[in-house]
Amino acid sequence: MAHPLTHTTVGLVIAGGVSHLTAIPENFLICVQMIAVFGSIAPDMVMIFPFVRDFVIRRKTTISIEETKLLSVLKAISHSIIVWCILITIGFILYPTVLSMYLLFFGFGGLFHSILDYFMHNSKEYEATDQPYLWPVPFDLPKIFSCDYRVGAGVLGLMKLWEVLLCMALIYVFAIL
Repeated sequence: MAHPLTHTTVGLVIAGGVSHLTAIPENFLICVQMIAVFGSIAPDMVMIFPFVRDFVIRRKTTISIEETKLLSVLKAISHSIIVWCILITIGFILYPTVLSMYLLFFGFGGLFHSILDYFMHNSKEYEATDQPYLWPVPFDLPKIFSCDYRVGAGVLGLMKLWEVLLCMALIYVFAIL
């Protein structure tokens, strides 16, 4: 996962961009912005249950989440570009209903989460625990370059300078939209 702040910022910009492509009433805009932001962090929500299990129930002090088979499958489904594209397609089929707006904004938020993670999860060190991005297809996208900021499996590091600059640029774009 990219830094949560990056995912949130991307979600806001997605909301601004998609709202210009669809006829969103002004009073409905804040609602779809929240939905897009939730969609942009939703793929990582599967990590909440192991986090609660490890830190609240088991009282672990280290920040690393035990990777189970179930967690691997849930991460593969929640980060699948194919799954997010299907959700967006359903949103377009149901357009212009309220449900379609929810699906579109949630779907675009999740899709861009997965795309961002694809570029940020390329270290050989974490390859065993990184999710595939084309589930249920049995092969995955090739790794292009590495921008990984992680310092351990399941450990959030500080944002890199380029990521801070990306967030600042996206916030600027959002302000213009």
